[in-house]
Amino acid sequence: MDEHLTKPEILVLITMARSRLEKAARLVIRHNPKLERWVHPDDIVQEVLLRMVKACEKIDITDRSHLFHLMLTQLRRVIIDSYRTLYGPNGWATKIKSDPKAIDLSQATEDDLSRTKFNSGAPITIEEWVDFHESVESLPRFEQDVFEMMYYGGFTSDEVAEILEVSGRTVRRHWRDSRLILQRRINENRGDLNS
Repeated sequence: MDEHLTKPEILVLITMARSRLEKAARLVIRHNPKLERWVHPDDIVQEVLLRMVKACEKIDITDRSHLFHLMLTQLRRVIIDSYRTLYGPNGWATKIKSDPKAIDLSQATEDDLSRTKFNSGAPITIEEWVDFHESVESLPRFEQDVFEMMYYGGFTSDEVAEILEVSGRTVRRHWRDSRLILQRRINENRGDLNS
């Protein structure tokens, strides 16, 4: 029989994870230069927490790793929604030109993108950034958990290993594999766009 966390246990874990979520939101903003100008990490945290409350009403959380997976999935979805709101077909940020120092990702250099963990071949268009974040969901579950915790959550491989109850070596292998899978998808999608 599966054990589920109680609502009070979930609230305690979410409260304890809030500082980690705040760190993750700052990290995500830093990895996504187009968001940095318009979105504050506190806005992301608030939206993730609201989505967590709604999700916890519908989903039985089984353990700490399940809770982190859900939280980081919500974080990724908030990022995707932010991109679409800002830079989608009706995005209001595309109509504003007020900061000459803002990075134009369509003409970004490697140096501009050096803040990302994907220096070589990093996504450089808004469509590529959204596709990148959406592609995370298609990773095998374990790779997705490892990737979300390390990329979005800023966890170390040892912290992820403790949460997922595996060795640090296993985490590092899945971290490498997840990045290779995503990089391959970015390159394939670029090829499709250039065809």
